Amino acid sequence: MQPDTPLLRPTLKRMTPLLLGAATLVSLLLAFQQVVARSVERGESLRKTANAQADAAWRCRLHGAATLRQACHAQAALDAADPLYAYESAPLAPGSPR
Repeated sequence: MQPDTPLLRPTLKRMTPLLLGAATLVSLLLAFQQVVARSVERGESLRKTANAQADAAWRCRLHGAATLRQACHAQAALDAADPLYAYESAPLAPGSPR
């Protein structure tokens, strides 16, 4: 049987839309997966940032003198504005849960 026989032409014509639809579906699913993965990463980053800010505020409240508290809050604001600021690098107060 030759590859381009009259019997194969109708089958290829019927399969072409199905194959295009399957390829479209796979590409849409891959794009959706990337969107979800990026959303999860962004949520994790926001959660870490919020935890770091809460920890910094808690540590600053431990200072007795108002000037020390103000300096602590100013440093925490600078740290939070730094794009390289990492939650893990923020020192915790002694006895605080990790």
